[in-house]
Amino acid sequence: MKISGYSTSRNAKTMGYPFVEAIKSLFNIVDEIVICDTSNDIETKKSLKDLKSLFEVTENKKFSIIEPEVDWNAPNHGIYDGETKAIARKNCTGDYLIQLDLDEIFVGTRSQVEDMIKKGNLNKDNPVLALPVAEPWGSSGKIRVDINPWKERISLNDPNITHGIPNSHRKYINNLLFAEPGTDGCNLIYKNSGIVVPILNFVSTEINQIRNQAITNVSFVPIYEKWFNKITDKMPYIFHLSWWSVYQKMLKYKLFWNNSWNSLYGNQQPKDYNPFFNKSFTEITEQEMVIAALKIEEETSGHIFHAPYISGISPKTNSIILHKNIPNIVQNWCNDNKTEKFMYPNCPKCGRHDFGIDNKCPKCDNNLTRIIQNYDK
Repeated sequence: MKISGYSTSRNAKTMGYPFVEAIKSLFNIVDEIVICDTSNDIETKKSLKDLKSLFEVTENKKFSIIEPEVDWNAPNHGIYDGETKAIARKNCTGDYLIQLDLDEIFVGTRSQVEDMIKKGNLNKDNPVLALPVAEPWGSSGKIRVDINPWKERISLNDPNITHGIPNSHRKYINNLLFAEPGTDGCNLIYKNSGIVVPILNFVSTEINQIRNQAITNVSFVPIYEKWFNKITDKMPYIFHLSWWSVYQKMLKYKLFWNNSWNSLYGNQQPKDYNPFFNKSFTEITEQEMVIAALKIEEETSGHIFHAPYISGISPKTNSIILHKNIPNIVQNWCNDNKTEKFMYPNCPKCGRHDFGIDNKCPKCDNNLTRIIQNYDK
């Protein structure tokens, strides 16, 4: 059984993703890694080449970096998130494939994956398996309940399966392809029909009803938490760090994702539109962003920003606890990327972005001045 892992990269270093840790989490799982990289920052490209050398030398396995020409200034460039995934997938040679985003850590063993493939009996009629997803909300131990606890991550290498916009959600503006809301442009679809590929899921209707109740009804939380921990004991799972720091999530929207979503759906929102609260990214200061992020992390347990968050008014959601440690491979990254760390600047002496005892840099003991003076938990 040959298994390939694949992903995409777009300036992952500049964007602050744990991409090195994500890719390394596949090293002991797969026989081949394929990355479709459209980066223009040197550090991301260097890190990928270093990972390629490490994987091919230490593991004696193939690591391919595909670098297509992509026009990220195109009016509909949001569709390229799915199209670059399709390119990476197309270049895989394994019998079975694992797709991983570069803010995700794969937690599990090779034998667990093989057992799932065998028990799931992946074939043309059942070509895709879902895996559990644990998504922290901030760094205080909250695991989100308000999102689906699964993602389609293991699949049969069927040449008729690709990533893209389902046929039912395609629209055209001036002969350019865009998406209707309801897709992120990355669905697994059949090439010949554009229909979404069926997914073999471990979440029953009953469990999903319990989860939906647990979002706002605390009495359902223990039931859902017990089930979630039991399922992640038995199955490999994805540790998704997209919302580990709400502050960094804001920055990613400002730098890339806000424009990407607009271009995917053909929206006409201004480039500095801020989906987090009623102040544009041009108007908001660094201090305000950090303070707002800390409040959102503390006051909520998940909030999908289709509308601005208003403290004391926006709906509250519950969370569960994952009875497992942060995966070892990403512990240092998690420690370095907590929102509270950004209350301090880069150390002017050694460059470290951190804080220690008595406002001193933990690396060189230099005195630091706290950026945020007026925030108390």
